[in-house]
Formats: sequence, structure tokens, C-alpha cells
Amino acid sequence: MFFENTSATTPVNNPPTANNDTATTNEDTNGTGNVLTNDTDPEATDILTVAAVNGIATNVGSQITLASGALLTLNANGTYNYNPNAQFESLGVGATATDSFDYTISDGNGGTDTATVNVTINGVNDAPTLANAIADQTTLEDGFFSYTLPANTFADVDAGDSLTYAATLANNNPLPSWLTFNANTRTFSGTPDDPNNGTISIKVTATDTSNATANDTFDLTVTPVNDAPVAGDDSASANQNTPLTLLAADLLANDTDVDSSTLSITAVSNAVNGTVTLNNSGNVVFTPTTGFSNGNGSFNYTLSDGSGGTDLGIVTVAVGITLNGTNQNDNLNGTSGNDIINGLNAQDTISGNAGNDKLVGENGDDLLYGGTGNDQLYGGNGQDTLYGDADNDRLEGDNGDDKLYGGDGNDSLIGGNGQDFLVGGAGNDFLDGDKGDDNLTGGTGSDIFVLEKAAGRDTITDFNLGQSDKIGLSGLSFSQLSFSGNQISLGNQTLAVLSGFNTTTLTQNDLTSV
Repeated sequence: MFFENTSATTPVNNPPTANNDTATTNEDTNGTGNVLTNDTDPEATDILTVAAVNGIATNVGSQITLASGALLTLNANGTYNYNPNAQFESLGVGATATDSFDYTISDGNGGTDTATVNVTINGVNDAPTLANAIADQTTLEDGFFSYTLPANTFADVDAGDSLTYAATLANNNPLPSWLTFNANTRTFSGTPDDPNNGTISIKVTATDTSNATANDTFDLTVTPVNDAPVAGDDSASANQNTPLTLLAADLLANDTDVDSSTLSITAVSNAVNGTVTLNNSGNVVFTPTTGFSNGNGSFNYTLSDGSGGTDLGIVTVAVGITLNGTNQNDNLNGTSGNDIINGLNAQDTISGNAGNDKLVGENGDDLLYGGTGNDQLYGGNGQDTLYGDADNDRLEGDNGDDKLYGGDGNDSLIGGNGQDFLVGGAGNDFLDGDKGDDNLTGGTGSDIFVLEKAAGRDTITDFNLGQSDKIGLSGLSFSQLSFSGNQISLGNQTLAVLSGFNTTTLTQNDLTSV
């Protein structure tokens, strides 16, 4: 139905409706959107625009700073960019914060409305950071080192996050064995001994609960200091009433210095049961007290590394005895020193024991034992049996049909006159039957069996080129000899029979002059 109205009418504008918005972004991520998307206007022909931000028209289209510190740009067409601007870095994983801003819309015909945009900011993990560089450190070799990393070395902006610590060398290899790191107290400690001097680079790594890390390196310089040498105790043997010269090289042989310094003996002192001097050659001379025997003397020497480091060496000298037997069957025993023992007459048993001894059976069928040390054993007259025992000994049977056993060590065995039986034993031995038809057995080692003119027909039981055994020629040459089967001859005289060995295989290189 239509009514004619002849009066004039004025149209009425209906205002738009601005609806509140929500947005979500992460603490390090810009949020975008359009605030007009959910806003309405009754007049479909009205075009909505943003007329003000937080009540200020000039804020539209301009970047403004919100009260939170975040940055906002809201354009007239409703699009916006919300920049958290690092204002929410303290949010940890799972934590949130809220921010907001107001905007006013206009329909262009005088209608306006205002709404609020609520922004939720989600926390994300922030890696720890180096707050204060670690200072380089120094310490002395052989001195205790301790250094606690300051608590403010590393930082983490995430509220409630915690850091754990680890330390390696800068190249990620483990710390040297002398240096430890307590992660709970952030403390390095240890004592660097030689040769742990010089500079090492150490890396400290801080890790947060999300396994993000930060690290820093620092140099630790260990300044070398001189280490004193260490003198090893020495022992020696001396004869009664006889000065003993000890070479400096022998005394220094068991002395050490971790700095590899050249060591020397600079003084001697504190002689007991004798006197001691340091001669011009740098060697030490110990002279037992006159008449002192069968006991120990001693002295000290000062060991120097030439850089101020010294140590005191102790040398114990076993002083032997001079002992003579009787015309009876004697049982004579030496000491730990260098003994001289003469059996004289009858059937004697002589034991040198320790030390470098000289044992002489003299007359009678004697039994001689060298013991340890480099001994000299002389059977004398009679059917003697000699045992060199340990070390490098010299055994001479002299007259009679003797038995000589070298034992361990590189021994020299000389049968003398008579039909002798020689056994070298272990070591590289020298066997000379001398006069008479002798039986020679070298044993293990590289042995020399001596042949000489008009000395009898010897039997060599174990000649072995595989052990580098040799025939020793005394007053003979290779060209003078003939070789046939297992025999070596000089003209019509058979010098030696080599059991189980074809002598024709011998060359000049298998013989040596002695």
C-alpha cells in the first residue's frame, strides 16, 4: 500500500558494529590479520575503515609502540602487523602472555564503533647466551690449580629455565687426565705435573632444559718449573784395604729427571767405614777403613740437574774379606763384598757368595762356587770343579783334570793342563780347553771354541752356526787347517772333533782370531 507523502524526509545512518578479535603468535614471530573481518554494518553499501588505534586517528597506518613494548601497525583497511619486539623473551616453553590494543572503525557516514584485539603470545625456548667472556687462566707446573666459573658467565632469558655445564678441550677432546671439572660447582681443579706444561684451550658449554647450548673458550697456561732430579740408591762391592773407583756414569745410570736435564755428581759426603772423594774426572773413590772387612760402608753423593734441583744419593759398599784356608779340608765362605779366598792345601769348598770375588783352590781337589758377581775362579793343582754361577765369570782349571761350569752370563772358561770338561751354559761364552784332550760344550748363546797348536784333541759337543758359534784360532790361520767330516786338523794333528757337524761347511767367516 502506498501513501502519498508530500513532506520531505531525511535518511538516518545506522552505525557499524566492531567485534572484539583474538590473535595468537609466538614470542619471536610477528602476528598478522585483519580486524574488519568480523565487523559489520547495517548498510551494505557502507565501506568500513579503521579510523583510530587506541583512540588516536594518526596511529592508523603508522607503527606504534604498545604499552607492552610490542610494535603494531594497523592500516585503514584493517590489516595489521603485530611484532612482539623481544618483549616476551622471558617466556619459557608452555608459558603464555597477553597483550591488547583498541581500534575504532568508521562507516564513512559518521558511524563509528570501537573493539579490542586480544593477542596471546606463546613462549618458545631461547638458547642460553654468553654474558661474560671467560678470562684466561695461568698456573704453575706441580702447583694445585682451582678455578670456579663465575655464575654470570652464561645467561638464559627464559624464566625458570636452568643450565647445566660441561667442559672439554676446544677441539672437543677430553680434558687432560690431571684436570677435572665439577659441573655442579662449575669448578676446574687439578695439579699439572711434568710434562703437562704449555697452553691448552678449554671449551665450556652451557645447556638449557631444551638442549639449546652456548659456549666459550679460554686458555689455561701451565708455566713450567724445574723439577728436582731423583737419585736411585746404588750398591757396590770393594776389596778389603783397597780403594774402589765408581764411575759417575754407573752411579747416574739409575737416576732420573722428568725435565730430561743433564745430571752430574757435584759432591760426596757422609762416608761410613771409609773415606770418599770426588776426583778430577768426576768419578767417586771410596776407600774402606784400614782393616775393615765383612761389612758395609756407605756414602752420599749430591745429584744436580744444573738448574738448582738436587737430590742425595745413597751408595752402600759391601767390603769383602781376604780369607786363607789351612792344610785341612776347609769350607770357606765369602761375604757380600769383593772377597779374596785362598784354599791352600787339602780338599776345600769355597763359596764367594755376592760380590766380585777371587777364589783360588790351590792344592787339592777343590770345589769352587762363584755366586753372584763377576768372579775369578782358579782351581790350582788337583781335580777341581768350578761353578761360575751368575754374571760374567772367568774360570781357570789350571793343573789337573778339571770340570768348569760357567752358568749364567758371558763367561770365559780355560781348562789349563789335563783332560778338562768345560760347559759354558747360558750366555755368550769363551771356551779354551788349553792343554790336554778336553770336552767343550757351549750351551745356549753365541760361543767361541778355541783351538791351538799342540794343545791336544778337543771334542766340541754342540757347535751350532744357527747360534752364531765360532771357532777361535790361537796362533793359527784358516789356510793352515784342513776339514774332513767332523774333524778340524793341522797337518797330521787332529785339533778338534765337532760332534754331529760337517766341518767341510765351515767358511773363513765362521772362524775368528783370538
